[in-house]
Amino acid sequence: MLPRASLKGNQLSVYNLIMEDYHVKDIRKTLSTPPIDVVPSNISLAGADLQMIKFEVGKEMLLKNKLDEVKDEYDFIIIDCPPSLNLITINALTASDTVLVPIQCEYFALEGLEQLLHTISLVKKKLNPTLDVEGIVFTMY
Repeated sequence: MLPRASLKGNQLSVYNLIMEDYHVKDIRKTLSTPPIDVVPSNISLAGADLQMIKFEVGKEMLLKNKLDEVKDEYDFIIIDCPPSLNLITINALTASDTVLVPIQCEYFALEGLEQLLHTISLVKKKLNPTLDVEGIVFTMY
């Protein structure tokens, strides 16, 4: 394992999972109500995108490689992404089978949707040929 210099309050998070030598089993928290496992995130994930840019090869596959270790233990793995198109989002798209897109009912959100669908198309072509759009959910109607 790598040094835990990035830990805030000794809380392991998604950052440690994708940027350091940790496994999902090291980080996941099991909740009893509802009965789910959660891999928490915190503010340290904000800097991961800039750190990933420095990687020569495989930076788009970091999350997929970690989730592949445990995917057979779950019926569903839900990845909640920030509303931006960065390497964290590309990692999530590469690790996913399908995408469910929440969108506000307004004009600028539709412009963002166009960019997202283009990015999904590129990820499908270059990194994850099985990726499909599950649907679009309209929010704040």
